[in-house]
Amino acid sequence: MVEPTGRQATLFVRPDLPGPTRRRREQLTARLQRLREDGVLDTVTVETWAKQRPVGEDDRYAAFAAWAVSAGVSLAPCFRTRRCYEPGTTDRREYRVRPAICLVVTDECGEIDAVYPHFDGGPRSVRDGLAALGQGTCRSPGASDPGLAD
Repeated sequence: MVEPTGRQATLFVRPDLPGPTRRRREQLTARLQRLREDGVLDTVTVETWAKQRPVGEDDRYAAFAAWAVSAGVSLAPCFRTRRCYEPGTTDRREYRVRPAICLVVTDECGEIDAVYPHFDGGPRSVRDGLAALGQGTCRSPGASDPGLAD
């Protein structure tokens, strides 16, 4: 029997993915399921999300950005802002554009361990995140190692 880790992975995806990206999503989901079966993760979920959200109305991004600051990484250019017209008006508003696929790993307390993609001296993709999970290295910088005493 595999001991529970308390770790969860959520794959956020846009609903309108083109064929090649849909196939990539299926491959990523299958890899996450294998990691769950291997005991690396307790829970794997796939959620759809809109391509963009008004800046200031995206609670997920706020949590991801807080993680990025604490981890010393950047979510740009994967998450970016742009001005768009409000539907049915001539008013323009800032929107946050989200990546087509995003992986978020949380710990047993629901705290974010990692968000992929991000930029850490170079781009870190969702595939990089899966590799880090498989190697047991997917933790926020400064996160305590549960195997070490304080």
